Amino acid sequence: MYNGSEKVNAASMMQQPMQPPMQAQRVGNAPSSFLHGICVCCTHCDSCLEAWCCSRCQMSRQCNMMKNSKAEIDWDYCLCAFVLDWFFTGGIASVIFVCQAREMMRTRYGIAGNKCSDCCCSWCCGACVLQQQLLEMTSRGEFPGACCYEEPNYPNPARML
Repeated sequence: MYNGSEKVNAASMMQQPMQPPMQAQRVGNAPSSFLHGICVCCTHCDSCLEAWCCSRCQMSRQCNMMKNSKAEIDWDYCLCAFVLDWFFTGGIASVIFVCQAREMMRTRYGIAGNKCSDCCCSWCCGACVLQQQLLEMTSRGEFPGACCYEEPNYPNPARML
């Protein structure tokens, strides 16, 4: 801690490397919270349409960004989710995939939560969760890409309580 009696070398302070924007934004060891709420459909219509109309592609984009740092569709993942949902599980596969993506995102950004809340949110409204994750990743500098629109320039909102 600086007490005023020490000299500060401004040149050495300016030469320190900056943290990359992909790092989880935490204060100390305290877990952070989501930057966006789960029900923001009318606030960000473009991301809402993406989550509802292109859900499997968006799921694959988010997982590909978190696993491989690539902002593109993982076609194997996308087609697997589609086939499982339509021919075998009646939509349960997407709930599981969204739940797993939410857990990966919470771990990556140090967001508080647990698997039970991830599963409940994904089960009740998977599209809302996908949209929240899309906005979260975009706000933290990791836009996973979208089928329906280009990368937006959203201001960072205040943290959710």
